[in-house]
Amino acid sequence: METKVRLLISIKKLETLHRSAFAKPTRATKHRAERLQRQQQQHHHCKNNTEIFQKTTKYVFSNFLTLTTNFVELLVSFVNGLLNVGLCFLILSSRFSYPVEDGDDFFRGQFSFNDFCLL
Repeated sequence: METKVRLLISIKKLETLHRSAFAKPTRATKHRAERLQRQQQQHHHCKNNTEIFQKTTKYVFSNFLTLTTNFVELLVSFVNGLLNVGLCFLILSSRFSYPVEDGDDFFRGQFSFNDFCLL
């Protein structure tokens, strides 16, 4: 008799187990699964936002450095150009500062190859 009862209990447990394994999910199970999926998506979304922020910061900083470098190069080129123009005026003014005497050519001190090398 005891074995029959144990056997019936085992069969009932197996049937319950079988039903729960192949049964359609209940409403609570669906809600639990949906909530878990939303939490995972939000976590993934936060992770993506962090990655996007890091990449954007790196991109902006890199572009800022490039922009600053280009601006400094432009400034150096501008100063270099001003110095070249100033040197050119200095050379020209020194060449034309000789006194002009009667009968002398206006370009008394003609430009030499060295003058053009300085320009």
